[in-house]
Amino acid sequence: MKKKTKKKDINYYMRLKYKMEIVPFSEEDGGGYEARIPQLGREAFRGYGETIEEALAHLEVVKRDLFESYIKDGVLIPEPEPEEERYSGRILLRVPIYLHKELSELAKKEDISLNQLLNHLSERGLASLRYEDNSFSLTKQTNQSLIAKIYEPVSAYKSKKMGIKKRNN
Repeated sequence: MKKKTKKKDINYYMRLKYKMEIVPFSEEDGGGYEARIPQLGREAFRGYGETIEEALAHLEVVKRDLFESYIKDGVLIPEPEPEEERYSGRILLRVPIYLHKELSELAKKEDISLNQLLNHLSERGLASLRYEDNSFSLTKQTNQSLIAKIYEPVSAYKSKKMGIKKRNN
């Protein structure tokens, strides 16, 4: 038994959810907004309006006209690209108490929030990884050097805090 395939008519394409961009125009340029669908052609799929709603409504008219023309002429209409994995920007990070204390003290000394400090340190660490390895693939060697860079200061810190002295062999 054959599966029925859904006919891809104008209504099918109009229901698809394409990623849209809304661009405001400056007051010097007359104000208003432009709505566009980059995947379908930044120059072709554009709508204009005094408000965002008007720009989106105009884009729907343009979209319908172009889709009808494309279907009539047999032009392939790409379906929306799958959405990338979404990130919230929130991370729950558990750290040892001594590290939490030291980071909090440093943030206070720098007169910034702990969140700002962690963002800054993460960006610096990521930038140094990119600099060391332009392809940013964490090879075994890169992993080992990263771990060494992280644990060397941590073990030195622990030794200092706990009063442990290195033995000379």
